[in-house]
Amino acid sequence: MPRPAIFEPVDLFRWRDARDIEDQRRELARRIEKLKPNSWRRIELQAQLARLTVQALELETTN
Repeated sequence: MPRPAIFEPVDLFRWRDARDIEDQRRELARRIEKLKPNSWRRIELQAQLARLTVQALELETTN
């Protein structure tokens, strides 16, 4: 028999993870702005920013 959601553990410190991810995203955005439009480093940082964005959205939508 499945347990009711009320008995599921709650991560009270998830907001810290979200804040850390947001800080990382801001730093990446700042670094991306300084690079030339088609530089390989900029493309890598944009991919990393996209991954962090997905991670942040998953964190927000979990429970």
